[in-house]
Amino acid sequence: MFFFLRNWRATLVAAIALPLSILPTFAAMALLGYTLNSITLLALTLVIGILVDDAIVEIENIERHLDMGKRPFRAAIDASSAIGFAVVAITATIVAVFLPVSFIGGYIGRYFTQFGITVSVAVLASMLVARLATPLLAAYLMQPKSGVESAVHARHAQPGKLMARYLRLLEWSLQHRRAALGAGVAFLLGSLLLIPLLPTGFLPVSDLSLTQVNVEMTPGVPLTQTDQKLREVGSKIAQHKEVITVFTLAGGQDAAGVNDVTKGMLLVRLKPPSERELDQKGFEHSLQQDLNQFDDIRFTFQGGSDTRDVSIILLSADPKELSETANELKRQMRGVAGIVNTQVNEPLARPELLILPRLHEAALVGISAASIGNMIRIRTYPRVLSTARECTPCVFQTSGSSTILEVDIDQGCHEWEQVQAPASGHPNTARLLALHAGECRRPARLQVRSQSC
Repeated sequence: MFFFLRNWRATLVAAIALPLSILPTFAAMALLGYTLNSITLLALTLVIGILVDDAIVEIENIERHLDMGKRPFRAAIDASSAIGFAVVAITATIVAVFLPVSFIGGYIGRYFTQFGITVSVAVLASMLVARLATPLLAAYLMQPKSGVESAVHARHAQPGKLMARYLRLLEWSLQHRRAALGAGVAFLLGSLLLIPLLPTGFLPVSDLSLTQVNVEMTPGVPLTQTDQKLREVGSKIAQHKEVITVFTLAGGQDAAGVNDVTKGMLLVRLKPPSERELDQKGFEHSLQQDLNQFDDIRFTFQGGSDTRDVSIILLSADPKELSETANELKRQMRGVAGIVNTQVNEPLARPELLILPRLHEAALVGISAASIGNMIRIRTYPRVLSTARECTPCVFQTSGSSTILEVDIDQGCHEWEQVQAPASGHPNTARLLALHAGECRRPARLQVRSQSC
């Protein structure tokens, strides 16, 4: 600021005005529970120029009145009165632009609430400092100018060539107001017509030369089939001239964090942007045509539904009707030109065994539904519950003792039969289950073979 103002007293006034504007902003942030995060720091960085500008406008006008031969006190009063309304109008305009950003709802509004309020508070604090503190500081820190200094300043204040041209253009605009107003309206309309040509989006599209494709197979397929299908998809992708290498990974995790062999991932390494015609987004669009040829997979690019251009959310209390409506909407959207990779984010049906406990008999012998579920889970999803190396992984804890269980579920149509208690001597019986498998209407047979460990 000293380089432009060329007066250390004026620079000191502006330097004092800056922290006086920032400190009230920090106080308001503390009252509202805000922190110094990336959003609030971005707001403060953006508003720093405005905070300094308010002080400089006041100081420059006071400097002009000092050149007229006025005393600093009188110059501060006259200068602040002359531009007071202009400073308030500029501040109100900035607040009117940024404050409504704080009231944006939804996911995006979570980011910009602190941003808009921080900018508005800082600008309002800057206006108060410019109207109250800056004239007071200038009245006591600035020095009056002698007649010789005023004459020298007036001589050096003659407009240069660039300023002379600007003044001539300004004079012509004031003399031909209709033409100047028409040119301004035409420029505004031309700017509005350019809006449809600008790309839009929440975040800018980046080109990292790396594309990740998440693939989901039909539920129930083994890991070997998932790996084979990923290799086929990878071979199809590798035929594109923009691709350097393709890395496939079979197996993944579902939304609950459980390992799922029906999921997979492909990492596609692209050539540098200078060596290919398509950018990363364009390559992904061209890749969708190849991936749509595989009917038994569901694929999404990195980011999933967050990067979809169009997302429609359907809600219903009837799951069947919801599924039918979603698939009908999917069929209709596929017929719309310009829409590709239309998918329904519906959990696919998985093969399952429905086990119905006999709750009244379970209550008589004191066995909970959770114990029954653990016993079935031991065999269907083996897990080591004991550190004894000589024991098999399937271990069931009963009354402080460990019992190794081997559970066989016969999925044929058999009459229900009693299953004896574990060999550890537990008095309760497992005569509790009725298991339905497939289309069988009669209970299947559940056998438990136990061995004490």
